[in-house]
Amino acid sequence: MGKPAEAEAPLLKAFAVPEERTAAIGFMQPDDSPVIPTAYARKRRADMDTLRGNPRLLAALAPFGRILPFTLSDGAPKTAK
Repeated sequence: MGKPAEAEAPLLKAFAVPEERTAAIGFMQPDDSPVIPTAYARKRRADMDTLRGNPRLLAALAPFGRILPFTLSDGAPKTAK
């Protein structure tokens, strides 16, 4: 945590490994789940958002999938959110 640049290499590797690719692409999707109101959770979310916006990761992901223009929960009924 606090070192998103160090997390880039494992994600790049995961995109190249078919058995890990689906999970890595899923991690890169937008996330609107509530953040637990703690400093740790806010920092973790910020790190994850930094990775999700990383141009090198997005370029490496492109041959295998795409980033959805919505979050997975956008399709859920409003009462389920």
